[in-house]
Amino acid sequence: ETVARRRVEELRSLSQTLRRRFYERFVGKTLSVVPESEPDPDTRHFVARTDNYIPVQVRAASTVPCKHAFPVILERMVGENVLGTMSGPT
Repeated sequence: ETVARRRVEELRSLSQTLRRRFYERFVGKTLSVVPESEPDPDTRHFVARTDNYIPVQVRAASTVPCKHAFPVILERMVGENVLGTMSGPT
C-alpha cells in the first residue's frame, strides 16, 4: 500500500468522523428543511436538507410541502443517516 493511499484513507476516515460529530450536534433540535425528493411510495420517507446542508430522512405526513421550508425535529442518527420528524403544522 502506498503512502498516498494510506493518507487518502486517513483523510476519508477523518472526514466521516467530523461529519458525524457535526450532525450529532443537531440531534434533538428543530431545524428548517427544504425537501429534495418526493416521498417513497412504500416507506413514505423523503430526503430534505437543512440550511446548514445536513441531509435528513423524513417520514412524510399526510401532506408534504413541495418547495418551501418547514420545521423538522432531528431525532437520531442511524449509521450515517439523520432521521427526522415533521414538526407542527406545515
